[in-house]
Amino acid sequence: MEVATGKAVPLSETPRVITSVSLYRDSMLLVGSDGGGAYEVNLHTHKVTAHYGTDEPQGHRLPSNAVYSFRRFENGCRWFGMYREGIAYTYFSFPVFQTYTCGDFDSHDINVTAHASHDGMRLICQCDGFYFIDEKTRKAEYHSLGSFGLKLVRQAMWYDGFFYIGSYDAGVVRYNPKNDVIERVPNCDKLSYATISGMTVSQADILWLSTSEGAFLINKKGEIRNINERNSQLPMGIKNTFFDTNGNGWIGSSNGLCLYIAAEDVIKGGDFPKGFFNNIPDLKVNGNQEEIVTFDRLRIFHTDTAMKDFGELQLPSGILSENCIDALPMGNRQYWITTEKGLFLWNDANRTIARYGASTGVDGTVNGMTLSLDSDGILWVGTSNGLKMLDTKTKAYLRKYSTQTVVIGGMVVGNSLVGSGETMRINDQRRIDIGWNLVSKMVIMSLAIPNYTDNTGKLYEPKIRKQSQWQSQLQ
Repeated sequence: MEVATGKAVPLSETPRVITSVSLYRDSMLLVGSDGGGAYEVNLHTHKVTAHYGTDEPQGHRLPSNAVYSFRRFENGCRWFGMYREGIAYTYFSFPVFQTYTCGDFDSHDINVTAHASHDGMRLICQCDGFYFIDEKTRKAEYHSLGSFGLKLVRQAMWYDGFFYIGSYDAGVVRYNPKNDVIERVPNCDKLSYATISGMTVSQADILWLSTSEGAFLINKKGEIRNINERNSQLPMGIKNTFFDTNGNGWIGSSNGLCLYIAAEDVIKGGDFPKGFFNNIPDLKVNGNQEEIVTFDRLRIFHTDTAMKDFGELQLPSGILSENCIDALPMGNRQYWITTEKGLFLWNDANRTIARYGASTGVDGTVNGMTLSLDSDGILWVGTSNGLKMLDTKTKAYLRKYSTQTVVIGGMVVGNSLVGSGETMRINDQRRIDIGWNLVSKMVIMSLAIPNYTDNTGKLYEPKIRKQSQWQSQLQ
């Protein structure tokens, strides 16, 4: 009922048998139903913004659709009282990262493999197509790339009136938002089948495409130049290119690093200082201002543009044990790092590391080479569950959102399971005593943070004695 007009406004998306109604923050209606699950309704638009029920995906799935009580609290938890199925809750969260939305478009549930933006226009790619969002009109439309054979889109970049979209093993296409036309790059057959591994625009305003057929340089006249191992020192198997503030291009390849020297318009494979990491194979490159990072599956290296301050980042053990897929320097010796184990922020100055997962808004698998920092200080991350964004100017991601008390959830000493009573005593005393024996006993324990967060992927640093080193463990 609208009080101002006295008119009843039907909510057609909710079921007929309503069991509970409550208000959250004066703008959201929480509705429980017998047979339809639970609903969150935006009171400004009268639209259902979330549904919880037996047929919903993980995160919104309930054991019963008979919901007789539904409450939401400031800490992010949602509690459901169900007929015969008892009580269920969603995990506590403090979403440091936000999921990108614009108008009616919501990137939630989209597997974002690449993204790009320009002047109020945004491109969000998935494997076989892309969404074009006009942020000025707040409209979005989807385009399939199946007719061009693009099934694994991995790159996107704005250049000279077009969004260029690159794929694995099917070349590149470009999209003109003015006339809504998608086309192949003219006058270059190789770009219709090459694998596109990197896209960037140089300080000279030239588009560089790193591909399996070498580097392709496209200028604003539409002229295309192909640099490869036959006409330069560029090796085969280039990964990607990053241009520093001097206009020089750092090129990662299967054989290591090489440099495009802008002043000479040549690619050089040497001229690196003694002890540099240029000969390490399979390096990818990223950077920010005066700092460059290169990385392979298990190591990350950093350098300044003058190659005076360089070396390997000495991360805690275990962080890079399952494939580093992206790295981005933030300045002040801080680095965003993506591995198969998630998204991390490493502070090399004080040697601290934090993991950003579902409880902070990164509720999907982070895709490779989707980390980027725009001119407004917004960090963008492409995940299997949407495009995530973080305003790094606010420093909110550095704050402690809750007291992180670690407790033992279960423990085995030798071959014996420790009872719940003894486990509670150990948690109270914060001490574990193992009887002396000629043979060492194996101690295995599971850890938890009792604040209703999802413990999957939590990062712990334990040590046995005061003199021993902290050891990182991911759960």
